[in-house]
Amino acid sequence: MASASSRPRAVIIGAGIGGLSAAIALQSAGWDVSVYERTRALSGIGAGIVLAANAMKALRQLGADQQVSRLGAPVRQADIYTSDGRLLVSLPTDEQARRYGVQSYLIHRADLHSALLGRLEPGTVRTDKRLRRWKQSERRVEAVFEDGTTAEGDVLIGADGLHSAVRAQLFGESAPLRYAGYSALRGIAHWHDERFPFERGGGFEAWGPGKRFGVSAIGQGRIFWFAAVNAPQGQELPPAERKAAALRQFRGWMEPIEALISATDEASILSHDIFDRRPLAGWTGWSGMSLNPISA
Repeated sequence: MASASSRPRAVIIGAGIGGLSAAIALQSAGWDVSVYERTRALSGIGAGIVLAANAMKALRQLGADQQVSRLGAPVRQADIYTSDGRLLVSLPTDEQARRYGVQSYLIHRADLHSALLGRLEPGTVRTDKRLRRWKQSERRVEAVFEDGTTAEGDVLIGADGLHSAVRAQLFGESAPLRYAGYSALRGIAHWHDERFPFERGGGFEAWGPGKRFGVSAIGQGRIFWFAAVNAPQGQELPPAERKAAALRQFRGWMEPIEALISATDEASILSHDIFDRRPLAGWTGWSGMSLNPISA
């Protein structure tokens, strides 16, 4: 058996879902892995997230699927309505589960993050480590952090989000952010009404001109909702205005949309403009035989 010092080493920048998943996979393959996160604490941020069949199969490979199933809620019903409640389509969730061999799930992002974190070896993640730059030699790559410390590895993986510092140094800013054309409000409510048994595993979307609203159970008595509203860039709202704005945008829409918004703690409602980047043709940088930064 190889000693720990002879194992290949990976340095991962970013302790989000992508970074933790990469770390679990590499540790399972015998790598020595360290994950560096710029924030001071790993907090339970975010709202609901959908894990379709392919995601659940990936989580099964990582050994986290059972915990996700316990913490989240299965998708057993998914309907799309007009804003006034006329059914447009009911998605065949049972058929999808049979075809792909696994149910889709919804879960709070913080619960998914916790499930992944629990699969890592103790001490893998190091917080308060903001990347300044990386540099490479013939055989190694080194991360340099703003606190003056460094980390070396055979490979460096950039999993540091939309504004990735790893990606910017590797490829430059040749692919700028693209605004999607809409802003999103998201919230989680503890709400129950026997007419709407979301806790059994279901949800819906309602569509109207220039906006849509989605509702899903995410487990443990919580209902996740999101609102997408077409708007010019830069329309993110301060916390004190988010609930009123959501109620104003969706006044008169089908039940129980207004009730769910009203039942949500205003301080917990998130507001974000939505962006992406044009996909890159390649994700890696190579120099001779060395393994170099990977932007994921």
